[in-house]
Amino acid sequence: MTTFKINIKRRLKEVRSRNPETRILLNEVSLEKAKESLDSKKLLKAIRQYAINYAHSDPWEWKDVYTDEAELAVTYDPDLPPRESNLRPQALNNMVSTFHDSLRGWIWDMIPEDIETDRTRRDKSNQALALLWLLRLIRTQPRMMKKVVHDYAEDSEKVMEDFEMYFNYKHLMEKPDLNSIKSLDELTQVVLNARDAIRDYQEKQSYANVEEGTEVFRDDDELKIYAIHNKGAACELGKGTDWCTAAPGLDYFAEYYEEDDPLFYFDALLPKRTGYPRIRARFQFHYGSGQFMDEDDDPVSAHTAKRLHDALMQTEAPAKYAVLRKHDRGLKLGNPGTSRETLEGLVGNPELTYNDLHRIAQHPNASEEILRKLMYADVRSRDYMGAVTLHPLAAVHGDQGVKDYGVSLKAVIAQREVSPELLEELWEITWSKYQEHLEKTEERLRKSPYNKERPDWYASVSPRQFYRLKEFFLPVWKKIAWNPTVATSTIEDILEKAQPPPHVVDLMKEKIISREAGEEEVDFRELRRRVMAKATATDEFEDLHPTARGDKLAQIGKENLQESKVFSRWQKIIN
Repeated sequence: MTTFKINIKRRLKEVRSRNPETRILLNEVSLEKAKESLDSKKLLKAIRQYAINYAHSDPWEWKDVYTDEAELAVTYDPDLPPRESNLRPQALNNMVSTFHDSLRGWIWDMIPEDIETDRTRRDKSNQALALLWLLRLIRTQPRMMKKVVHDYAEDSEKVMEDFEMYFNYKHLMEKPDLNSIKSLDELTQVVLNARDAIRDYQEKQSYANVEEGTEVFRDDDELKIYAIHNKGAACELGKGTDWCTAAPGLDYFAEYYEEDDPLFYFDALLPKRTGYPRIRARFQFHYGSGQFMDEDDDPVSAHTAKRLHDALMQTEAPAKYAVLRKHDRGLKLGNPGTSRETLEGLVGNPELTYNDLHRIAQHPNASEEILRKLMYADVRSRDYMGAVTLHPLAAVHGDQGVKDYGVSLKAVIAQREVSPELLEELWEITWSKYQEHLEKTEERLRKSPYNKERPDWYASVSPRQFYRLKEFFLPVWKKIAWNPTVATSTIEDILEKAQPPPHVVDLMKEKIISREAGEEEVDFRELRRRVMAKATATDEFEDLHPTARGDKLAQIGKENLQESKVFSRWQKIIN
C-alpha cells in the first residue's frame, strides 16, 4: 500500500511539472465544501492556541480565565511559555467560541463576491480558493489571526481589491497559483507588479459594438458624460481602470446593467488646484447599486459625486432615466438647506414614494401649506401603522385590508411645531378617516364567509378588529395632544370622541389641568411624572396586588417607548 501511494505521488509530480495549470485545477473546490473548513479541527486548534497566548499576553485583563488569581500574582512570568493548565477549561472554551464566531463573521469582509469567471461561477471556486488560502494564513500566522479576530478584518477593502485584480487577471500574474503566495503583503506586491501588464493588455484589446453601446449626453473638453449599454463600451471606456465591469473575459457588466439603469461614464477635467496643473480623471456611476467610483474603483467623495451628478442632471439623461430623478430627490430631501420652493415643487410629483413624503414632512423648511398638502395626500402604500389584514385567509376571499390611512405620515406632521388650527384640522381628518374605515371593517366582517359558517364569529372577532383599527390611529391623536401648540378644545374633543385608554386619558386631563392653572406649557415627561405620582397616592392603588401596581405604572411610564418601537418597525419595512 505504501509503495502504491509513493508511485501515485511521483506520477502527480510528473504531471504537474509538465502542466503547471494542473496544480491550479487541483486546487479548485466548491464554496460549500470550503466553508466546512471554518469548523475544521485544525482551525479550532489554532484558535485555541491563540486564545491561550492572548490570555498570557495580558493576564491582568484576563485574570478571570486563570485557575488561581492569587497564585497568578506570584507565579506569572512573561518569559515563560503560556500553559493551558493554568486556565479554567470553561472560561477558555468561552474565549475560543467568541474568537471563532468573530472569525466566521469578519473573514467574509475580505473576500469579494465578484471574482468568478463563467467557468467558476457555478461552484464559486475562486471564492472558495480565497477562503481556504486565508484560513491557511490564519492558522499559521498569529498576526493574521489577530487581524481577523481582534482587528475586525482590518484593511478588508484593500484585501478585496487585491483579490479582485488577482483573479480577474490571473493569467498576467507572476504567481498564478494563489497557494504559492505566502502572505497578504506578498499578494499586494504580486498585484502591484502586474499593473503595467494589465494596462498594456487592456490597451491592446479591441471591442465590438463600442459606438452602439455608448449613449452620449455631453462631450466637450471640460466633461464627457456617456451612458454605457454593452460590454464592448464598458471595456473600451474602462481601459486602464480597476473597474470589474471593464475586465475582459468576465461578465460583471451583465450583473449591473439594466436598460433603465445603465452605467454612467464621466471623463472630467478636474478643477485647478493652487500650484498644480489641471488633470483629467475618469469615474463610473451606477445609481441602482449606489456605486460611485473613481479609476481605482474606490468610492468618490460626496463632493465629487454631487458635482458630477449635478452635471448629469443638466443633460437630457434625467428625462429618460427615472433612477436619476429618484437619486436627485433623495439628495434634495437629505439636505437641510433645500429651499421651501423646491419642497413645494416636489410635493405634487407623481413619482414620490411614501418614504419621500415622510422625509418632506420631517424637513425643517417644510411650510404649513406643504404639511397641509401632505395631510390630504392620497396615500396608498405599504404602511406598517396603517395596514390591516383581518384574517390569514383574507387574501383568498378578496379582503386585502385597507392601506390608505397614512397614519405614520400624519404622526410626523402631528409632531411639527405648527399652528393650533392645523393640528385641529389634522385631528378632524384622521377622525373622519377612522370613522370611514370603521364602517368598512364592519361591512367586511359581516360579509366574511366565516360569519355565515359560525353565528358567533362576528361577535367574537369584531371587538378585537375594532380595537386594532383604533390602535393604528391612536399614535397620531396622542402626538396631537402632546404637541405644545395644540388647542385645549382639540384635546377635549379627542377625549370625548376617541375614548383613549385610561392612562392616556389621565395624561391628557393632566395637561388640561396644568393649562387651567396658568402654568407654562408642561412637557410630556413632566405630565407623565405627575400622573404616576397621583396614581401611587390613591387608596385604589394601595389595594392593588404588587404585580398589578407595577403593571399600572409601567403602562404609564413606557407610553413613549411603545410608540417608538412600532414606529421603528414601520421604518424598517418602508426603507
